[in-house]
Amino acid sequence: MRNPPFLFRRGFAGRIVCVMLGSALIATPSSVAVGQNGDREDTARTRVNWCDNDAIPFLKAETIAPIKERQQFTSRSAGAYWEFQAGEMLGGVGTNSRVTGEEQAEMLARLWVGEHFGEMPEHASLEIVKIVRRDVPDPDNDGVSPVYVVFLKENFHGMMTCNFANVVIRKGRVQTALVDLRRYTPFGGYQKCISKEHATKAMREFIQKRGASAEQLRHFDESIELRLMYSWSPQPLKDEEFLIPLWDMGEKGGFLIDARTGVVRFED
Repeated sequence: MRNPPFLFRRGFAGRIVCVMLGSALIATPSSVAVGQNGDREDTARTRVNWCDNDAIPFLKAETIAPIKERQQFTSRSAGAYWEFQAGEMLGGVGTNSRVTGEEQAEMLARLWVGEHFGEMPEHASLEIVKIVRRDVPDPDNDGVSPVYVVFLKENFHGMMTCNFANVVIRKGRVQTALVDLRRYTPFGGYQKCISKEHATKAMREFIQKRGASAEQLRHFDESIELRLMYSWSPQPLKDEEFLIPLWDMGEKGGFLIDARTGVVRFED
């Protein structure tokens, strides 16, 4: 995945640094493709939250383009995401409002995304990741004014993806934004994922082999909390990019584990 130049903490196109971590950690890819086990696949497909499934598909992803104020958007990184610049503080959502806290900032960011990109596709939603507030000089008020940066991630069937909307709000208006939202289409059949316990064990073995100290391993044991999410595959299929399920370290960052194979990826 191509990284935006700012407002986006992490990239997801890391390189594979370990092929396998022992066969005991690898789930046999017992494919549940269309037609092989109709009952199981139908059940998995219709569940709202795929985090509860033991088998999930790959995802093809179609870019969602802005539908309002197109002249204020620029397509970046070969169409990977959209950059919005409001120019001379143009109107739109929030024109006559003041944001006085994080709750209002999140509400304004969601309203702005909806106004400029339309309703979220079926089974997709936006999840708040974090909100960062900074006070910046404000010559109009002879002092400072708050700037809120709202970080949203796109979910699909309850699973977080690497796609996002990062929105900067100042004086009650959206000033800049980076947006990469997608419409997803499952493909490749439903295949078994390794459990969180196996993924955690794989990660621990991996960092231990890289020379982690006893103190670092103790900290890992006390603090690690993996989450299952979708991110871009490092190996496109016939030059077409797609998303695969991964176990992710969240804010701690650094490593990802392929949820189907147990392969560990290091993020550059």
